[in-house]
Amino acid sequence: MGRRKSFENLAEQPIVTRVPDSSRSRMKELAKSPSRRSINALMAEIMHYFLLEKPYEKGLRFRIPRFTIRFENGAPVRTGWRQINIYLPIDLKDRMTAEIERLRTEERVPVLPANFTFSAIFWWLATVEPEGEETRAYYDSLKKTHGEWTRGEG
Repeated sequence: MGRRKSFENLAEQPIVTRVPDSSRSRMKELAKSPSRRSINALMAEIMHYFLLEKPYEKGLRFRIPRFTIRFENGAPVRTGWRQINIYLPIDLKDRMTAEIERLRTEERVPVLPANFTFSAIFWWLATVEPEGEETRAYYDSLKKTHGEWTRGEG
């Protein structure tokens, strides 16, 4: 199954991370929004605000994604986590890579692209657009503070 081109300038190599099945389902639900229309567009919006807001400088710990399978008595067993390949616009991926490098060198935080991306997803689903919440106050405040995200942005 190939990736749909939701942007013209997507990076060739994906960021590979893993998410719980429930998070993947929630992301698919959020991606149905007319302003997004794909998981890649949702991820571009998540990463855009994650890099602007930097919640890891305000106490958010980087999360380490779990494996998709484990072995019990020599047999593979699904863990309830799935691999997800994220294709970001080139400029956004470059900004993310630069921030990861800054964290590694200046802050001495041993973060990998998979951890950074999963932490962004965790932050978004837990605080910005949590399931079952009627309010989108935090999401609205992000748009007010940093400006409205549009599909053409990285």
